[in-house]
Amino acid sequence: MCGIVGEKALLKLEQVWSHGCDSGGKAATAPVLSLIVSGGGSETLALSFGLDVLAMEAEAGERLSTVVKKLRQRAALQLSVASALLAKDPACRPTVLHFAVRPHQVFPLSCIVPMPPGDLDVQSSHMSMREGVHRRFNLDMDRPFLRVPQSLSFKPASQTGPVRLKNVHVGLPPSGIQGGKVHLVQGHYEYCHYMQDKFDDNGWGCMYRSYQTVLSWFRAQHYTSLPIQTHEQIQKLLVKMGDKPPRFVGSKQWIGAMETQMLLDEYLGVTSKVMNVSSGHDLEDKGRELGQHFDTQGTPVPIGMQQSLVSKRDLVLVSKET
Repeated sequence: MCGIVGEKALLKLEQVWSHGCDSGGKAATAPVLSLIVSGGGSETLALSFGLDVLAMEAEAGERLSTVVKKLRQRAALQLSVASALLAKDPACRPTVLHFAVRPHQVFPLSCIVPMPPGDLDVQSSHMSMREGVHRRFNLDMDRPFLRVPQSLSFKPASQTGPVRLKNVHVGLPPSGIQGGKVHLVQGHYEYCHYMQDKFDDNGWGCMYRSYQTVLSWFRAQHYTSLPIQTHEQIQKLLVKMGDKPPRFVGSKQWIGAMETQMLLDEYLGVTSKVMNVSSGHDLEDKGRELGQHFDTQGTPVPIGMQQSLVSKRDLVLVSKET
């Protein structure tokens, strides 16, 4: 605990713990009060920095003193790095983040990021730092691994949003097509469907739900931290873009593939392609193209059927090479 006394003095109070024990069997403690007087022309900067230290137990039954020693060493390292960052930019907020950058990673990767005041997203800043970590650990340069939403949280999980089914294609039985090749959506997603979130969109909300499913994929892969839009927010965005009249907001009018393409571009900055077929029967001619999409891009594919005003999400494709 520190307090500023006058303009050039810092009063510091520390609590010191002894590793020995007194006669009562309790750890002995003693307060230490010191007065630090700065030299002429110097300034005192008081700030708070949250240490977040992890240590791995080498083997079961390792002595507590050994674990504490590891924690102290890492805490000293974090303080040293934070001091260096503050020396370069006193306005930054050194923030400790932990990441699991590889599947089945034994121990998390810890980074101290000099986040600017008010900045909650590291994806738009410190690009050189993230690129350096990607190269050092041989991580893919076209996939995010070190963004704030991807950092590990050791707090008890709390469900604040709606509970949705995830990855519904997992566990589907084989198609039975002899010589077929399976192409799957890559990564995780939430399955959004009619009547979800206590909202009645039966008969008109098909493509809204497909669009929400695609949004959930981009969120789950941490390409964005933007929330999944509601029907009303989707309608308001289309009105703002000039695609729909103001009366469209609050209506039960459906949207199609073209609107979904515009929404992805406007909301996420993601370009997409609309694939036109005259009927569902002709979709099999697009099998090779869809398979390449799943293998290289991996996103869910909304499929709209204009005649019945029904949309589907293509998550699995089984194609037979000829």
